[in-house]
Amino acid sequence: MVTRQRVKPILFFNTGAEDREAYLEIRKSGMPCEFRAPSLEDLSPLLLVGYQRFVGIHEIRSFITKSKKK
Repeated sequence: MVTRQRVKPILFFNTGAEDREAYLEIRKSGMPCEFRAPSLEDLSPLLLVGYQRFVGIHEIRSFITKSKKK
């Protein structure tokens, strides 16, 4: 049986309001995460989880909500 390793999410963010809000949401959730700033991406905040990417506060909130249910 193969065991899956949990992938630690990585948040790339800048100094905008939406970026700060995403940072705080992840911190409040207690989810282990690496925080990397500043992002050179035009799209931020950007959360990478394995091969998945979540752009913007709405997608990140959705991911946090779904990961809590598991």
